[in-house]
Amino acid sequence: MTFLRYLCALLFTLGAGLSSAGVITASSSFNPAQVGRTWMDVGGVFNGSANISPTNGDTFDFVLSNAGTTSFDVKASITLPTGFNLITTGSNSPTIVSSGCAPAPVLGSAALAGNVLTFNLTSTGVASSGYDMNGGCSITLRYKGFAGAAASAGTNNHLLNFSTAAADGSTTLVLSSQTQPVQVNFGASILEKLPSNQLRAVGSTAVWASPTGGISVSNTGLGGLFNVTINEAAINPGGALALTSLLSSSTTCAAGLCTLGYLPPAAVFRADAQATVTGCTAIGNTVATTDLTGATSKNKFAQVTLDLKQPAIDFTPLAVTLNYVGVTPVSFPINNTLGLGRARNLTLQTSFPTSGLSVSNVGVGWTYNAGSGVFTYTALDLAAGASAPLAFDLSTNVCTYTASPLIQ
Repeated sequence: MTFLRYLCALLFTLGAGLSSAGVITASSSFNPAQVGRTWMDVGGVFNGSANISPTNGDTFDFVLSNAGTTSFDVKASITLPTGFNLITTGSNSPTIVSSGCAPAPVLGSAALAGNVLTFNLTSTGVASSGYDMNGGCSITLRYKGFAGAAASAGTNNHLLNFSTAAADGSTTLVLSSQTQPVQVNFGASILEKLPSNQLRAVGSTAVWASPTGGISVSNTGLGGLFNVTINEAAINPGGALALTSLLSSSTTCAAGLCTLGYLPPAAVFRADAQATVTGCTAIGNTVATTDLTGATSKNKFAQVTLDLKQPAIDFTPLAVTLNYVGVTPVSFPINNTLGLGRARNLTLQTSFPTSGLSVSNVGVGWTYNAGSGVFTYTALDLAAGASAPLAFDLSTNVCTYTASPLIQ
């Protein structure tokens, strides 16, 4: 009977001790920098107006709360998922926030080894044993980061492991854990340039513009894309197109390059381009796009077909009477009024040198070669529907010569 009384008293004492022990519960939350976003993008962190990485990021909180008496030697570490880039410097590095704690916990260090982040709380009680957490104390373990290119799409788990001791300085530990899942989404792009083919003559302008065409990058992924580019800088290297304009209503463009800081899922980045056709070969345009991670790099080719509109050069030289002494002014128009295309490298062959005729005082827009008898139009070309006057002085020191066409 005495033994039974002793056993009951012992059980009562143990039960009372257990009911008054510290009881730590853990909770967690993912707090994105952009209101309404429930996932992490790959490559950066958009806060609603700009990419704040790599010096800032989305926030993770793990909260330890003690609802009982003192819990001894509290220690905590968090295993981060592959590809998660932790902010480790500056004001956004790991920190703690506490309430109801006496004394308030002090973060000695937040050490990252591999993918394990350890919050080292300054010890209270037994030296180097850990932080003793009184009842009613709550500690938030907070850190920030972003998903890098090595992250995996889908659910990524952040795992908190924490322990308490049976007594201050005891080696008997109670281990617990808490998982915070977060969805990581990738962006994806489709690049288009329309029209895919257009008919243009040399000297005219090729246009890729809305509303029926233009350049577009569409984000077809579940995540956002950062630093999305539309690149026309190498529009037609060594070919026959010269970029004259690249404009976007979403951002500024310079030197053939437009860069948009963030392209949300299902959004479209547009630009309009114009280029002058400067030659007859290799007429085409390759536009390129990429993003911050380089994962969506691609290009698109748009053809320009040469419109071979023919010129129609026509002229009627005047009949002139030459004096043996002095010069005779000659002037008549060279016409492309019936032509459909520009006349380039325009020359007129004469038989003046073999006929004893000399040319001087050639008018503006032309040169004359006395050896070959060739007039050369010095402007780039003679446009369709245009005329160019040819004027010069003609003289001779020959009394008679056989009549024949002198200009052809």
